[in-house]
Amino acid sequence: GMETLIDSFTDFVAAQIEQQIADVQSAQKNARIVLFGANFLILFFAIGAAWFLARRISQPVGEMAKTAAEVAQGDLRKDQICYDGNNEIGDMAISMSGMVQSLRKMVDQITESGKSVASASEPLNAVSQQSAKAAQEIAGTTGKMAESASQQTEEMNQVVQIIHQMVLHIKEAAGNTDVLAQNAD
Repeated sequence: GMETLIDSFTDFVAAQIEQQIADVQSAQKNARIVLFGANFLILFFAIGAAWFLARRISQPVGEMAKTAAEVAQGDLRKDQICYDGNNEIGDMAISMSGMVQSLRKMVDQITESGKSVASASEPLNAVSQQSAKAAQEIAGTTGKMAESASQQTEEMNQVVQIIHQMVLHIKEAAGNTDVLAQNAD
């Protein structure tokens, strides 16, 4: 009867539920595999893009660092830093090239000025020799003054010591006077 019909319906519903659970578990497993694969591909492309960008940035920055080191050592032969990008790194490469060119011009101007100064310095040499002689005379006079000041300082120190001893004797005499006054009472 009715119980058999209910039992078979319950069995049928339970079988359907178990089948749906198995289908969902299978779909979850497939979804995990697809997500893992997609994550792996995304990670692979992200690493590739990061490597490409890092390379694109680090190569010109490395060249600029090398140029800066050469400039620091006095080598101003580098004309231009090659970089074809239109971004901050490109701006920095252009600025560094301009700086090296400006430094080279400045060194050339200083060299020319140095030559002019060298030719103009000959008359100054005679004046500097006279100044050196005057400085020696001043140094001798200053030495004598320093010696005199040192002697005066030593004498002042002796006077201070004598005054200090007198103050101690006066205090001692005052203390003795207080003792005598107390004994007299």
